[in-house]
Amino acid sequence: MDRVGEYRQHIRDILAEYRQYRPAYGEIEIEQVIDPEGDHYQLLSVGWQNRQRVHGSIVHIDIRDGKIWIQHDGTEEGVANQLVARGCQKAISSSASSRRLSASSRSLPSANAAIRVHPPRATSPAHTHQPAPELWRGEGCVARDV
Repeated sequence: MDRVGEYRQHIRDILAEYRQYRPAYGEIEIEQVIDPEGDHYQLLSVGWQNRQRVHGSIVHIDIRDGKIWIQHDGTEEGVANQLVARGCQKAISSSASSRRLSASSRSLPSANAAIRVHPPRATSPAHTHQPAPELWRGEGCVARDV
């Protein structure tokens, strides 16, 4: 199997593992969305919680130009850590998601790195269809004023 084929399989395996988890609250399903032609991979939460619609991305990964691009990572462990553990080379950006990589595994970005982590976007909390509260940005993180 070629390198990109291995990346595809690693991503599918990781998404399948996360798909097994079920939220302890609400009537929420976890959906796996895979576009093999465009190399787009997503894990979504879809359903209802306390009479509010829930629809949001848990994980969004693309493969572009032979590299893995982590567009969004809402997992606690971090998809980048799992990809590195499976042998994928990494690049570190200044996003909050990339901070999940252990300090011992950090290095400067390489032109040959396979994993790119994008900074998080300001979205509404819990991925519900409500306006986002006032957000402020710190170094690579997003927090809300409560």
